[in-house]
Amino acid sequence: MAFVRFKHLRQMGIVTSWPHLYRIIEYNGFPAGAHLSDRMRVWDERDVEAWLASRGLEYPGLPEPRPKPKRHPLADPFDRPTAWDDDE
Repeated sequence: MAFVRFKHLRQMGIVTSWPHLYRIIEYNGFPAGAHLSDRMRVWDERDVEAWLASRGLEYPGLPEPRPKPKRHPLADPFDRPTAWDDDE
């Protein structure tokens, strides 16, 4: 079972904002999801897929995670050449 978070719903184009989400839950039968904590709500991927299918829409799947930006090699102050490296 995979979980979908709000940011995924927005990336898939299902919702545009939290108020929009609340409206489609109330008026369009979108699954309410479940709270994993006070500040985290998730939806079962199968429920989202079933809701989209009931409306004649295709489930686009979870978006690919964005790659983490590469750090510059000198970004770590302890990972740069020192005067002692020249003695080797």
